[in-house]
Amino acid sequence: KRMQDELIKKQKELEKMKRDAHEKRIKEFEDQKLTLQDRLSELNNYKEPDDEQEIKMQLLRMKKSIDKQKVDEQEKLEELRMIRKEHEIEKLVRKKIEMEKIMEQRKRINDLSLIHISEPTRQAEISYAVFC
Repeated sequence: KRMQDELIKKQKELEKMKRDAHEKRIKEFEDQKLTLQDRLSELNNYKEPDDEQEIKMQLLRMKKSIDKQKVDEQEKLEELRMIRKEHEIEKLVRKKIEMEKIMEQRKRINDLSLIHISEPTRQAEISYAVFC
């Protein structure tokens, strides 16, 4: 009984997934249809320029559009360069901080001061030194 209930539940989930996928595909097709309708409308409304002046104007508009795209791309590239440079600087700063930490640790090790040396009173005793 329990397995049958789970099977029914899984079948319902599968059906829902199929419906959702089907609805998603329908939505995608509708979006494509609207895009194609818009493009068809643009093509139907396009008219050939009547004179040389109109052709020049269209070419100028296209050139301005291309120039703007070029400037935008250059700005994006410059921004990416700056971000890369910031990351490189950040890495260098981290390395410098690490090196300073290491140097400080080494300095602390080298800054030990001798504060006491024992003198053995017998021949078998060991002498020792105390550093701080």
